[in-house]
Amino acid sequence: MKLLLVLLSLFSLFSSFGQSRELTLEIQNIEIQNLESIDSIKIELTNQGFFRMGEELRLPVKKVNGKSSVLQRLNIQSDSTSLKIYFNIHDFIEIDDLDNLETDTLRISNFTLYPYCEQKGTWNTMTIFENDAEGETDFLNYETESSCVFDLSETDCAVPDSMILTINEREYISELRKHRNPGLVRMGHGDKRKLWIGEKRYFHFETVELFLNRRANIKLKKREPGKE
Repeated sequence: MKLLLVLLSLFSLFSSFGQSRELTLEIQNIEIQNLESIDSIKIELTNQGFFRMGEELRLPVKKVNGKSSVLQRLNIQSDSTSLKIYFNIHDFIEIDDLDNLETDTLRISNFTLYPYCEQKGTWNTMTIFENDAEGETDFLNYETESSCVFDLSETDCAVPDSMILTINEREYISELRKHRNPGLVRMGHGDKRKLWIGEKRYFHFETVELFLNRRANIKLKKREPGKE
């Protein structure tokens, strides 16, 4: 019985949202930069769904009279939900403050899809331990060396430095920020001498693969009284 009450409390905690609403997302005039074709766009609704982990959706792209567009009804379950629209496989524009919309339609006049600019790097960390008076490893006395190597060459990257979106006839400009996300982790250990002389010292190292992705953030503004 106690376990059931705990589970019900957890369910109540993670399912208690602000007032939900239905929202129509309309993306007009979708342009495809250096891509052959695309049949869907990936979006994410944050802070909702199972344990508020977010919901990912693939929205079908329709083509009429040579123009591509998206029209989809969305269920916004939380006041803190934001909308991520991916302009390639990993990079996205995040739209916050959806509760500032005065209509039930979020209309984006133009949207461009770009190829993914794959950029990788590594974060290296090595911890070297000193030896005590008996020549054993002193795990309380050590030094750490860290370095980051990242290829930031963007010669072939078509993604711009900032995004300009017209949302419900209002223009928003947002800088694209770069984030480093961890990937495969490799670890190891061994012994080495200090400057190739003296006693060997125990060390262990960790190498983390890094992947660069780009994110823009737009906060919707309430329309000022007396202004269209």
